Amino acid sequence: MKKLFAVTTVVALFCCTLFSGCAPSGKIQGNYKEPTAEELQTALSSVNSDEFFQPVQNGIYGFELYADVTYSSRQGDLLTEYRIKAEYSFSAQFEKDTALPVLSGKGNISLKVTLPDETADGGEVVNELEATLCNDSEFLYADGWMREGAEEKKTIKNKYPVSPESFLQGSDSSDSTTPGMDSAVAQIDLAELIGTLQQYNVEIGLDASDGVKLRFRANQDTFGALAGTDTAEDVTFRKDTMEAYLHIGSNGSLRGIAMNAECVYTVGEGEAAQTISFGGVVSYTATEKAVAAKMPDNPDEYTLDSFI
Repeated sequence: MKKLFAVTTVVALFCCTLFSGCAPSGKIQGNYKEPTAEELQTALSSVNSDEFFQPVQNGIYGFELYADVTYSSRQGDLLTEYRIKAEYSFSAQFEKDTALPVLSGKGNISLKVTLPDETADGGEVVNELEATLCNDSEFLYADGWMREGAEEKKTIKNKYPVSPESFLQGSDSSDSTTPGMDSAVAQIDLAELIGTLQQYNVEIGLDASDGVKLRFRANQDTFGALAGTDTAEDVTFRKDTMEAYLHIGSNGSLRGIAMNAECVYTVGEGEAAQTISFGGVVSYTATEKAVAAKMPDNPDEYTLDSFI
């Protein structure tokens, strides 16, 4: 577990994930309706994509990430389970008199991994990690603990370099241009895309009242179409909810991503049967507010490390 914290942080914070008051639902609210290819093309072409990958040049660019995801697989007495929960608020504040933004962020992360113990019949090995996180324009600080199996808790007191320059890459280059959404959409056969989604029983919903909101819904029919008839016949579902959302603002900026799932199914029968479950929520929401994060009083006591 030497790099457990670094790997877990990357997965939780950049894959996919702090909302005031309560945890998010993994949904983006809207009045979704199944679109035709023409309606989808019209909606996507109406969005100006110049700002999609660009940070705000004046003011504050921020986002809030949340992830609470569990995966488990049980076959007989053998249990494998992963539970990760993370939340993070981040902001990059651009000021007229400074070339680089002021970065600030705060949050926390926890991970629990249960694995079969190869040295004991039916035994388990539990690995855990918990840490509070914060960052300024120089470092991301992690303060917490980790434990592998029956070992004693080990203190985490690390710092990882961050780079304000990364928020400006390409934003001021006159030689680089961001392709418009309409030109990108023109290269996609949307009728074929919708047909493919329908083939795999993925329901698509569109709300074009506030930029573009898209919703994708899948279920056990989707799994069966992907797995093939022979494999699907060996699968028994108890729960099969899977949704993904995307919100692009009218100015072309990415406003939100959300996913939620609750899926439980069994593969095979008898002693060889394997029950798999996964579920939880992941959300990203863009914000325009500064984050007030308290930095460590003793930064020199933190060990310099890297994510790779």
